[in-house]
Amino acid sequence: VTKTESYNFLVHLPPSYRFATKQKYPLMLFLHGAGERGDDVAKVAVHGPPKLLTQPAKLSPAERAVVPYLENFIVVSPQCPANQRWD
Repeated sequence: VTKTESYNFLVHLPPSYRFATKQKYPLMLFLHGAGERGDDVAKVAVHGPPKLLTQPAKLSPAERAVVPYLENFIVVSPQCPANQRWD
């Protein structure tokens, strides 16, 4: 049984990422909570890694301290459609 889905998503690539290199990076898949479902992918950046990577002006000092470590990951943050849920 195969089921194909299509999702809006945010992606962060490390500053040192180059498409033509064979260097490997860790991957983080961020699955948001129920409040970020829908078709406005910007809502995914309200919490978690997407917030830390896209909203530096809104971060607390403790949150800012995490960003240099998080920037080393490829972070993929899909958005669950409205009226659906992550299974």
